Amino acid sequence: MTGRRTLKTDGLMRKCVIVGLLLAVLSISASVGQKAMADSCDCSTSSDVPFVRGMYVDKLGLDGEKCHCGLTCSDTFHIRVKKKKDVIEIRRSYLMFDLTGLTDPVESAVLSIEGKHSGGRVGVYMGGPWSCGHHNTCLSLPSLGTKLDEKDAGPGTTTFDITAGVNASLGGYLYLVLAMVDENSGDPEQHLDFTDPCITITRRPRVEVSGLHGLKITQSLIAECSATGDFARSLGKLSVSVTASTSYVLKIYYTVSPEPSPAFAGDPLLFEYQTGSGNWTTIPKFPNMATLPSAGSGDWNYDYPVEIDLVKLGDRKAGESFTFTVHVILTESGI
Repeated sequence: MTGRRTLKTDGLMRKCVIVGLLLAVLSISASVGQKAMADSCDCSTSSDVPFVRGMYVDKLGLDGEKCHCGLTCSDTFHIRVKKKKDVIEIRRSYLMFDLTGLTDPVESAVLSIEGKHSGGRVGVYMGGPWSCGHHNTCLSLPSLGTKLDEKDAGPGTTTFDITAGVNASLGGYLYLVLAMVDENSGDPEQHLDFTDPCITITRRPRVEVSGLHGLKITQSLIAECSATGDFARSLGKLSVSVTASTSYVLKIYYTVSPEPSPAFAGDPLLFEYQTGSGNWTTIPKFPNMATLPSAGSGDWNYDYPVEIDLVKLGDRKAGESFTFTVHVILTESGI
């Protein structure tokens, strides 16, 4: 961190200088790991999106087909393929989650279930709405849609990657069907009962950057700076807004066009944190970077005052114009 300095340099910029418009643009480099699953997931309290309702169907497509509707996430769901004489009996489970409060694409979405029984190769498929009548009659059943993931599932916790399904259902409802991947054999029997269908979401970090303005440097401005001994001039505020569900680090640097010849006497841009503290930090030129103070996790909104130190521009020719671009990079904490 550096304090603000008021410098006076004899012969500084004796000619008229024009510094072009300074723009704040965003450059994101996000590397965010998947959020760790809880050791024990309670679908009624730990799911990142609400469970609405569920159902399982027994003897799918056969005489005696039954739909067990209105299940809560704490009820037991069933998946099975069993050959009985010359008939293959199939059980599938159907889940519905509320994504109406989720509008931005997610980094990852994981479905976890707590299984029991012998298990089998289970697939998670996109589904659709269903309806039931009296006495467990099936009025409408969705067919198997796109397969999102498949795993060997048995007793204990099994997780499935359902990121594509969640991102395809943003702002609405997510319907999933869990079924054995091979429903054509049934010999040997594959059977999995499960409870606690729970979804864990890792949201993509989102960063928005705005602000700053240009500065025209003239002989009268140089005279004013010389009279006061203060060669720092405001470029406005760099507004940074972060939305993230993981820990992160913000980095800042600048690029300039055209490349100055002769080179600047030093890096001329500085930001202040906290506002009014008088603590100014130099914004380095790429490939060097400085850490931009932030919350480090969760949402963050801050307006960083930015100044340019005219001394660092050196002695320039009349009519020269430079465009500075300030870059803000977000990376996973620790990178």
